[in-house]
Amino acid sequence: SDSATTSEQAFLPADKPTGDWKVLRPREEGHEYSADHRDGKFYIRTNTDKGTNFKVMTCPVDKTDAAEWKDLLPYKPKILVSNISVFKDFAVIGESEGGKTELRVLDFATGKNPRLIFTEPVYDVAMAENPDFAASKFRYLYTSLVRPDSTFEYDPASGKSRLLKERAVLGGYDASKYQ
Repeated sequence: SDSATTSEQAFLPADKPTGDWKVLRPREEGHEYSADHRDGKFYIRTNTDKGTNFKVMTCPVDKTDAAEWKDLLPYKPKILVSNISVFKDFAVIGESEGGKTELRVLDFATGKNPRLIFTEPVYDVAMAENPDFAASKFRYLYTSLVRPDSTFEYDPASGKSRLLKERAVLGGYDASKYQ
């Protein structure tokens, strides 16, 4: 349940579909959050503590009181955390810093959380639909002033991206002729 400045989520175990819904954290004016689930924990994008640019916190599924929420990626005033997508072995965090959109990959096994590197000075990047929780790779959308809309697949194990699809540009377009 969302409004312009407030949100609230409820959850129900999938193996108990007739059970009672439980609110993750009760609605508070000015507090926005969204949560995803993995291995008995919620991964939460939140502006708690009046953090206008959001941060990422976690809490156990059975202990969702505010006191149980712990920083995973602490608040940084210059970085907007726009979203989080949780997979079995990693999470992808959408961030913006200095007007640039970035993707950060958090490896649950190692705790490392590098950003994907994009070499063009101006671009837009966003997560694509990734419905498979157990996937070992994820897809993202990328475009720039010299690259048409493109879909890439990123492999966190190798740290490499692979182009899957690129929108055709009519008229013999060749990206290498532009800078």
